[in-house]
Amino acid sequence: MPKKRKVGSKTVVKSNPSPPTFISGPGVKTLYLIRHGESLGQTARTNGLNRKSDPTLTDAGLTKRGERQASSIQEVMGEERVRGVELIVTSPLTRAVHTTILGFGFGCSSPVIVDYDIREIGSSLPENKGREIDVVLRELGAGEEFLGRLDATSRRPTSWPGGRDEGGLRRAERVAAVMKGIAGMEGLSTVVVVCHHNVIQSILGKGVKPRNAVPIECELDVNGVVRLKES
Repeated sequence: MPKKRKVGSKTVVKSNPSPPTFISGPGVKTLYLIRHGESLGQTARTNGLNRKSDPTLTDAGLTKRGERQASSIQEVMGEERVRGVELIVTSPLTRAVHTTILGFGFGCSSPVIVDYDIREIGSSLPENKGREIDVVLRELGAGEEFLGRLDATSRRPTSWPGGRDEGGLRRAERVAAVMKGIAGMEGLSTVVVVCHHNVIQSILGKGVKPRNAVPIECELDVNGVVRLKES
């Protein structure tokens, strides 16, 4: 149904754009969307911290529970599906990078790309304030084998980690562009994306409730449209 809104004394009818249609056929990739493990931001209230302003939550990392969740990702996915992963894309925020290291730093040789457009944006929460990726990697103790598979610079905005967002794009537009970019990568059939609750909802819709470190198996068509994989 078209939406109606008041502009002065006039009623303007605004049409809702139709959702993009998923196209089956050659070129469809398997895509696993993974929300990071439980973060210190999620447990802030329980620990007596103000999630909206406490500076100790800047680029908040994982809780101990979140670390365990991240470490179990390969077990949850299963050996066969992990072997099929050809590329991992992660948000630059600490909780996502740590989830990637714990989940895919061992027993997986796939290249890893840090994509800054799948970070959590549109919020002033300290946990969503990014830091230099080299600092994050050093704090997390990323090993040489993982660093040798990692591309943390090719997708980095010139303003990172300070300044305003470049391009003025909203989250949904940024994330859609990332999905389209992955869809256009030739020679890949299975990709993992480690990101955030709101990023996943911008892809799959508000009805999807991503759980910490639980892979959501999807399909990605050649135009960057994502749908949940039919069981």
